[in-house]
Amino acid sequence: MKIGILGTGDVGRALAIGFTGLGHEVKFGTREPGSATVKELLGKVGHGATAGSFAQAAAFGEVVVLATLWGGTENAIKLAGPASFKGKVVIDATNPLVFAPGVPPALALGHTDSAGEQVQRWLPGARVVKAFNTVGNAHMVNPAFPGGPPDMFIAGNDAEAKKVVTGILTAFGWSTIDAGGIEGSRLLEPLCLLWVSYALATGTWNHAFSANDTNGRQPCRGCRPSPMTNTAGRRTHGARFPSETVHLSPSFLPSASRPMASASRRRRVSSFLAWVIHRT
Repeated sequence: MKIGILGTGDVGRALAIGFTGLGHEVKFGTREPGSATVKELLGKVGHGATAGSFAQAAAFGEVVVLATLWGGTENAIKLAGPASFKGKVVIDATNPLVFAPGVPPALALGHTDSAGEQVQRWLPGARVVKAFNTVGNAHMVNPAFPGGPPDMFIAGNDAEAKKVVTGILTAFGWSTIDAGGIEGSRLLEPLCLLWVSYALATGTWNHAFSANDTNGRQPCRGCRPSPMTNTAGRRTHGARFPSETVHLSPSFLPSASRPMASASRRRRVSSFLAWVIHRT
């Protein structure tokens, strides 16, 4: 399969190595495809990777990945040309973060909108799926944690596109949880801040999320609670097990097309009350 990746940072590099390792072809989209930095990147990724303009990468890809900083995402899409994405699966790996000196990052938008929804509006002919935004780039491919495989949460409007992305995630070593339509990005993007908050509090950037089903079924393999309750932003002292449990309340996303989540949706979401942070 041909993969176009817009962005040449750490996320784009990590995913490109994963794709080429599975035998896929990758073309990076960048403003300066002939630069020394990009040549060095191609050397790290290895065989199967090339670089071109944003437009060339978008046209090349059967699947296109947005791996840009949020502040440059809209411009990258404009440079690529929205028509180049028409009908394609677009994996939105961005997080709408704003940065200020001396303080943790914050969300640029949320509650009533999300980066995933904005990307879908910018690319009305594409099939956008939010993915890869809730874990650090070091663990995006073949995540190995003592508590077992973590979960990747995805959101998107197109069922077939989500099947394609789920197949990619499976090949990369992930279990997948479908958070519903693209408005589910309103839930997934704040998870990035939880991921960062936990990292700053514990001094480790090697962690990922999973969700335990609390409706009477067994939790994920290897997931055992720590001796003391852990909350986001507080280290659990005396923890002896490889995973630590964080309890969060479920959220429901009203929208113009769906004023309230259905009863079946509420039951499905409420079964995932126990979230687990896996640490290496």
